Amino acid sequence: CVYAHGCAPNEHVVQFDRLASGDSDGGLLRKLVFRLLCGSEISRDALVALNKPPAVCGKVFKRGEATYQCVSCGNDPTCGLCVSCFQASAHVNHEYRMGTSGGGGGCCDCADSEAWRCNASCEIHAKNAADA
Repeated sequence: CVYAHGCAPNEHVVQFDRLASGDSDGGLLRKLVFRLLCGSEISRDALVALNKPPAVCGKVFKRGEATYQCVSCGNDPTCGLCVSCFQASAHVNHEYRMGTSGGGGGCCDCADSEAWRCNASCEIHAKNAADA
C-alpha cells in the first residue's frame, strides 16, 4: 500500500512520472525513486487513479481574494465560496454577497453539507463526489 509507506500521490508525483518515463532506461529513474520513497514500485496508472481532485473544495482564501456568501442557502454568515465554485454553482442566481478575504484562514465551503441548506456542491465538486 502506498500510504503505508508515507508516500501519498499528488500532481507533482504524476508530473515527475511523466518526465521520468521518457528516460533512456525505460523509466528506471522513476522506478528507483518510487522504490526509495515508497518502499515499492507503483505504476503511473495507479498514481493517476489515486490523483483525483477532492469531493469538497476547501480552498484556503488568501488576503484580498474574492469570496462569495449565498444569503439564500448558507446556514450562517461564515459560509463562503471561492470564485470558481461560485461561478459553477446555482448560487449565482440567488441573493448573495461578494467580499474579500481578510486573510484570516477562511476556506471555501463548497460541498460541505453542514454549511448549506441546499445546493451544497458546485458542478465541479458534485462531479468529483459522484466519482468517489
